[in-house]
Amino acid sequence: MPSSCFHDLIGTPERDALERIGRTRPYTRGEHVFSEAADDGATAIITSGRCRVVSYNDDGPGAYLAVRGKGDIIGEMAAAAHRVAPSW
Repeated sequence: MPSSCFHDLIGTPERDALERIGRTRPYTRGEHVFSEAADDGATAIITSGRCRVVSYNDDGPGAYLAVRGKGDIIGEMAAAAHRVAPSW
């Protein structure tokens, strides 16, 4: 089955451009990448490891929306809709 992660769906010129304009930042296990409270429209591409995407509500624990891994993009739906689901 062919890969369908974001990194593999774009071409080399696009990947090179993202590397030039982006920045690399390591995260520790359990550290939040994004928060629902911070609506800055940022996105991230996972270069190693995994990330859980969780949506919280006011009356209870969060719901797991997805698990993302190397080559996947996170925050793209929130950036498009100007809302954020926490990821860590």
